[in-house]
Amino acid sequence: MEHEENRDKLVRLSKHGYELLKHRNLEQARACFTEMLTLDQKNAFALAGLGDIARKQSDYKQARSFYVSCLEYHPDNNYARFGLADCYRGLKNYGRAIEYWLTCLENDTENLSIIANIAEAYRKSGEFSRAELFYKRALTVNGRYAPALKGIGFLYYDAAKYPEAAAYWEQLLTLATPHPVEVTILAMTGDCYRKQAEFEQALSFFELALHTSPTHFMSLYGSADCSRGLHRYREAIEYFDRILRAEPENQSILTRAGDVCVNLGEYTEAEDYYNRALAVGEHIYARFGFVRIERRKGNDRGVLTLLEEIIKIYPGNRRVQRELAECRERLRT
Repeated sequence: MEHEENRDKLVRLSKHGYELLKHRNLEQARACFTEMLTLDQKNAFALAGLGDIARKQSDYKQARSFYVSCLEYHPDNNYARFGLADCYRGLKNYGRAIEYWLTCLENDTENLSIIANIAEAYRKSGEFSRAELFYKRALTVNGRYAPALKGIGFLYYDAAKYPEAAAYWEQLLTLATPHPVEVTILAMTGDCYRKQAEFEQALSFFELALHTSPTHFMSLYGSADCSRGLHRYREAIEYFDRILRAEPENQSILTRAGDVCVNLGEYTEAEDYYNRALAVGEHIYARFGFVRIERRKGNDRGVLTLLEEIIKIYPGNRRVQRELAECRERLRT
């Protein structure tokens, strides 16, 4: 009779604990699972539940100890194996994570979450071929599985296979709710086209991203760079200025905006951007910006003076040495 009462209580505590866990009431859930262990110290649901709580708090080492205990008593518990694999992922020990996920997969061969997790772990380990194999395995099971479409896109992007990355991300972007369109994916799809110098196509994705997030850095920068590539210099400056409103001391953007002004022949405006960059701190490209202005004006003496100043600041810089030598040679002839 007492055994049955304990069993019924364990069932009630387990259901309540996991319901609390679902709603992130972690301390109350912990109390339920701890009480379960006073009734049955080997209870799989209690040990895995305590592991889940620790994992949600990013305490992967403590979570691992609970899952390991669960597996000592219940070697075939796939849930604990999955949790243990996720702990190793959190600890960036991708080899061990893969080991446990592969074991999980033996008992659940078409589990998309497990397959995609293995692929992601291989990707983060730099094992391109194996990651590709598992992403494609997931997409064979379900060609619309969002995590696999997203992950394989990152895999190809990191490998500089931009047409392939864009193709998978565009499939992801066509998915209807409940898969929301991610600004990052829109921007990175645009970036794939930018890197292939397909600027108009790239701009269409950056514009969609900016419609959702008007201050998104990657989309603003990509739009500026595409506009520059299309010789739409005014538009490029507008995009750079939008970045500078949020990051007024971004030297890289200040010098790029200055360079666009030089392309327009607006030297006073260019000098203003370069001076703003130098006001933040020393920056070689801002100094080269002034050299570009004098070169555009055909003023080799001015170029020489500026390069002689730069070589004092950057005495070992090969580009400065080369340009200085070329300038002196031109002035001798």
